[in-house]
Amino acid sequence: MAKEADKKKGYFKKLKEAIGASFKPRNSLKVFLLNLAFFVLSLLVLSAFVLFIISKLAGLTFGADLANFFSNLEDSSKLLTLFQPILVPVLVAFVLIALFNFFGKYFFSGLTWKIFLEKEFTFKFYFKFLIFNLCFSILSSVLFSLISLLARIPGIGEIIYLVLFSILAFLSLHFYFIMSYKLVEKDKLKVAISGGFSEGSYLHLFLLPYLYIILISAVFIGTFGGLSFLFFGKAAIAGYTSLISAVESLNFDFNLISGFLKSLIPIVLCLVVIMAVIVTYSKKFYVEFVRRM
Repeated sequence: MAKEADKKKGYFKKLKEAIGASFKPRNSLKVFLLNLAFFVLSLLVLSAFVLFIISKLAGLTFGADLANFFSNLEDSSKLLTLFQPILVPVLVAFVLIALFNFFGKYFFSGLTWKIFLEKEFTFKFYFKFLIFNLCFSILSSVLFSLISLLARIPGIGEIIYLVLFSILAFLSLHFYFIMSYKLVEKDKLKVAISGGFSEGSYLHLFLLPYLYIILISAVFIGTFGGLSFLFFGKAAIAGYTSLISAVESLNFDFNLISGFLKSLIPIVLCLVVIMAVIVTYSKKFYVEFVRRM
């Protein structure tokens, strides 16, 4: 009993130390700026893609009026003919965005991991990190696809499916983070996978840290997200209302979409900063906690 009590005291002491260390500014500003740069860059790329789509759609001929376009929605052959001039450019743009998301996301992610663990970032590690994420993504997709098949089996029910889906999602994230940590720390794939499964099997030790991250993220989003919406939400709502009214009356052009997207810029930028703060702090706390385990 005494040993069990000492273990509990030691665990809570380490958790308290991790929380205290997570608020220290060491390396946090650098990681925050990198996360912010990636989010802003991603936002710019996505915005460019959306504007590209809008410009291509605006160049199409929908007929005498917009009603003719909506009348074609039930005819796939007419829709294919209608959108044929823009299919190839849109697909090429989509592939480029997917490649940017894959290589860019894991470059910034691996770099921020390395900064927090104070390890050297090399392109050899970057290649390993890419391979690890690619394999993990494929394996997770296969498992989620298998779970989704359960929904088609009579008698399983949606509740059981949702429970299994949630458990798999939680376990995937749990083992992904611990394996990522071990890969950054040891710089060896086999060691990261075996060590990740070994240390990650003590799932109960991570429940309180995860709960802490969820709570502090919810408070931060609720506070600063609410303030952002309070200051900039009115313009976004007005733009959305105008867009919906125009759609319902079948009397609008694609400039309305551009106007609506522009009204979202202030609130989206605020949310990007909020997300950069949350991602930075969550990773810092996670590193400090695992480091003490």
